[in-house]
Amino acid sequence: MKIPSSLIYLFKLSQMRTAKADKEHEMTQQSKPTPGTQYSVQYAISLWAIAEQAYTDGNNWIHIHEFNLQVLQPQLGDNPNPQQALSPVLVLYIPIYTADVGWH
Repeated sequence: MKIPSSLIYLFKLSQMRTAKADKEHEMTQQSKPTPGTQYSVQYAISLWAIAEQAYTDGNNWIHIHEFNLQVLQPQLGDNPNPQQALSPVLVLYIPIYTADVGWH
């Protein structure tokens, strides 16, 4: 019995979708930025997105930028765009905020 080519196509399409979903799940399960630690950029992600993950507020991207100027300056220049995707080879320090000391 020969399997119709349309069924083969649907099966392969299903496999591709499953592989894509697995990759997306893997990307979301990678280490999340945590204040007070080093964060290795694993895929193209913006400072805004990192700040949202670390602090639940993307507006705090500026603090990550300030603490990592030497690393980010070559890529972002003097006028950084918080939505610009970063290279997935960067290692950033995610600063922590405490009321008694501020950002550190």
